[in-house]
Amino acid sequence: MKHLLVDSSVIVSFYDSTDANHSRATQDLQLNNLANVKLWVVSHVVDEVSSILLKRNFDDQLHDFIELLRMGRINLYLPLDLSRERTLIFETLARLAAQGRSKISFTDMYQMVFVSSQQLEDVSIISYDHHLKNAN
Repeated sequence: MKHLLVDSSVIVSFYDSTDANHSRATQDLQLNNLANVKLWVVSHVVDEVSSILLKRNFDDQLHDFIELLRMGRINLYLPLDLSRERTLIFETLARLAAQGRSKISFTDMYQMVFVSSQQLEDVSIISYDHHLKNAN
């Protein structure tokens, strides 16, 4: 089975009908749900999505997102090995520090590290952020 790590840019676009990528996000998420692809988010994406939806007063959309997580339509990745999670976090911080004036958020860099560390087999990222498009 293919695993797809969903970035906050896709989820926010899906919920914001005024977003330039709204139609694309709707299509991407529907197609991937039908194509034997398991959708995943990391906890940092849950934080970002929740914060953005609340800031935009999208309370109903936030509740819907929570339901998708509860129902397992989007899976929340929770590490079983906390020492491995610690390693991912420190690797993320090291890469951020090495870039100097980075425009990449912690969450985006964490997702890049997550994919490269193969926490999930056959995983790639779906994102509308240009720096994550090449992370696969």
